[in-house]
Amino acid sequence: LTQMQVPSALANEHLALLQNVSMLAQATNLMGTWSGDPITALADMDAFIKADRATQVAITNLFSKINKLAKTS
Repeated sequence: LTQMQVPSALANEHLALLQNVSMLAQATNLMGTWSGDPITALADMDAFIKADRATQVAITNLFSKINKLAKTS
């Protein structure tokens, strides 16, 4: 995704998606390196859920912007 050429009108939405996918990857990595502590597990799961929701919002925003631009062109 970082190597894709993106129209300037979609740059902010694309950047937001990249940032949220990165947070999702980090949260997944944390869950994969779990040490057995239940409190850490809950914190890691919370980070994953938040990152997942933020990624869903970023995808929705990107597609909404694409649809909006398609209707005006």
